Amino acid sequence: MIEVATVKSKASSSHSQTDPNLFYNAAARLSYHFNLQGPNASLDVACSSSLETVHLAVQSLHTNEADMAICGGVNAVYSSETLLYGSIMGAISADGRSRSFSADGNGYAKGDGLGLLLLKRLSDAERDNDRIYCVLRDVLSNHGGSEDKNSFVVPSTAGQARLLNDIYKRADFDPRRVFYVEAHGTGTPIGDPIEANCLGQFFNRSCFDPPLLIGSVKSNLGHTEGTAGIAGLIKIAMCMHHRSIPPNMHFTSLNPNIEAQRYNLHVVQHSVLFPVGNATDSIAMGINSFGIGGNNVHAIVEEYNPSKTSAMNRSENNMESKQYFIFIFSTKSRKSLNHQVAQFNQWLQKTSITDMNNNYAFLQRISQ
Repeated sequence: MIEVATVKSKASSSHSQTDPNLFYNAAARLSYHFNLQGPNASLDVACSSSLETVHLAVQSLHTNEADMAICGGVNAVYSSETLLYGSIMGAISADGRSRSFSADGNGYAKGDGLGLLLLKRLSDAERDNDRIYCVLRDVLSNHGGSEDKNSFVVPSTAGQARLLNDIYKRADFDPRRVFYVEAHGTGTPIGDPIEANCLGQFFNRSCFDPPLLIGSVKSNLGHTEGTAGIAGLIKIAMCMHHRSIPPNMHFTSLNPNIEAQRYNLHVVQHSVLFPVGNATDSIAMGINSFGIGGNNVHAIVEEYNPSKTSAMNRSENNMESKQYFIFIFSTKSRKSLNHQVAQFNQWLQKTSITDMNNNYAFLQRISQ
């Protein structure tokens, strides 16, 4: 059960007596309670549902349908019957442990979960002085189709590869900047190698490069299914905030079908501190979320680093609206005065209001 609601404003006072347990009411109840009047939808694309809500929310923000978006998911394991289908498929761990990428992975452990995110355009969040945990550079989804699958529930290597190629090309984002991927990582013997090797092929790290780090929050929380994508994104946001990646739990040795040495992959087994970035590039991570029906979602996430330029621009805009500067020019002739003013004007075009404010007294003396 997935909840996504986007915010517009102002009220409506309709009353409904419909069954609150109906699926379509998951998001509708939130919009009703908080008086949200933007696009509203309850989605079900299996385990990728909550990250798919982020995809739709970002679209609403880009098209100005909404100024804020609440997106996320909820999963409740309230009956043993919910385990039946997964057990028949062999997807459920017999001992109740999700061992992402581990050789002894035998399926996933179901987990309860609820997660919601508030998304805003970056410029709006900066304007409103919001606490910004991370920046979503792009989000994209696709379906794996059937070209390389012999079963409906088997992950599609081609679909995952196509998604990675498409999103990094669309975002014009250098994959070499990504140093960690929060993987889907269910701990299944088939799914983990398909995903890990696909990541290795795309990011293509040589033995001379730092390894591509991978992990999955499912080893910590279990598989929260419809909430899994948002759980992974919240994990990334917390990693950005604390500048550290927590280890995968229940990992013993690598699944032998994962070509880690060939692709320079490394499963995070101990807390990893962020690398020191350069002056221009922020830390970047990726996140995968896949649905058993073939839906694939990937997001590119960057660490938030307030831009010195944007900070200066905001400061300058404030000064321009509140301050005036008086400069006195004195020469022996009008020709000399015009020449001095022209020179000063050339310098002025290259100088920020902030610098001028800091050096105003000095400049005033020079102008005299």
